[in-house]
Amino acid sequence: LGFVLVRFLRGRKRGFAAELLGTLSIWAALLIGGGLFHWSERLVTTAATISGHARGLIGMIGIFIATIIVWRKTRRAIQRWAEARLPSPEQQRRWGGLAAVAQALGVGALLFLLASTIPVGEFRKPFTRGSVFGRVVMKVIRPAYLAQTAASPTR
Repeated sequence: LGFVLVRFLRGRKRGFAAELLGTLSIWAALLIGGGLFHWSERLVTTAATISGHARGLIGMIGIFIATIIVWRKTRRAIQRWAEARLPSPEQQRRWGGLAAVAQALGVGALLFLLASTIPVGEFRKPFTRGSVFGRVVMKVIRPAYLAQTAASPTR
């Protein structure tokens, strides 16, 4: 609860445009994490085939630089979109706090999902059955995550 409160205050200070990208990233990783791996694997495999397999250090550096350029352009586009939708500083603060809370809940859910995979039951119980948040994550998010990973094609 303290983490959520700190994130809310930080989100109000930074604003919606600054918090939106992190919130989208966390929830994308949480909700489509299993399928995202297979999509990215397919993307890298296809890119390597098309480029004739990245050759050595020069190819790897080129791919790294291209990834950074695409990431920065995407980040700027999302920030501009958020600033255009909420031009008022008060709206930016209010929605920034809410986006930060959503981000904090996503991080918490991700950590609880990871903790639910601990093989020793006594260590897993406080996360899966010992808290209301843990029970909600196990009932709502974990089945969706497991269904997504089961539906993803494997090699």
